[in-house]
Order: sequence, then structure tokens, then C-alpha cells
Amino acid sequence: MDLVNLITDKPNWKFKVFDESIIAKWKAEILGSNSSEAAPSSVPASMTPTSTLTDDSPSPSLGSEHSSSQQSDHHRTANVSPKMFDWIIAEVKYKAELFKQFNCIEALDGIWKSDSLISTELGKALEKAVRPLEEVPEVGHLF
Repeated sequence: MDLVNLITDKPNWKFKVFDESIIAKWKAEILGSNSSEAAPSSVPASMTPTSTLTDDSPSPSLGSEHSSSQQSDHHRTANVSPKMFDWIIAEVKYKAELFKQFNCIEALDGIWKSDSLISTELGKALEKAVRPLEEVPEVGHLF
């Protein structure tokens, strides 16, 4: 599921998933991250090389689009076999077809994502409203 979400978080994912040259790059990157280059099992996955699912688009790589670190992206893509990758791509293609009909996809049970269900203005207003909650000084954290 994590890799499905990683792909569907990319800009224009619903078109890129049908581009065989981009899929080939993603497959090489994901399967390459599982190769013998990976760190020994005594090293936490968060400290191993990462994959950002590059493509030829001018948009930034997935790892730089999000606040989560590229290290967590490797954890999300670790131990993916070629058959698993093929299934994931088939699943994302299926989700792209659903997106054409409904303009959104279900990321997890009851959790939907879309790039266009809310207006840009509402999105900016929500980001502005949440910003004070995210900027709490560390001393004020309850965790």
C-alpha cells in the first residue's frame, strides 16, 4: 500500500502510470533499492539508500515534494519483488481508471485523496489555519 500511495502522490501520476518508460525507471529504482547495495540487516532501514521514483517531468522528485524524509521512502519501498511491483503498477492503473470516473481515489479505507476536490482557495485557507498548530515550539509539545 505504501508504494501505491507513494506513486499516487506524484503530480500527474494518473498519466505517468501508463508511460512504460517511466514505469521502467521506477521499477529499476525500486528493485535496485533492494539489491546487494542495501545495508546489512544490522543497519536500520532508515539509514540505507533511498528511492525517489524519478521521471522525465520537470516536477521535483517525490522525495522533495513532501516533508517526510527520503529515508522513510526507502522503508516504504524495501523488499519489493518484481512480481509485487507489477501488481502495484496494475493496482495504480486500476486506480487511474477510477480517478477518471470519480476525480478521487480511496487511499485507505475511508481515506480519499484528490488533487481537485477542493478549490485552491479553500486549500490555502486550510493550510493557513493549520500552520499555527504545526508551529508549536518543541517545549509546548504534549508528546
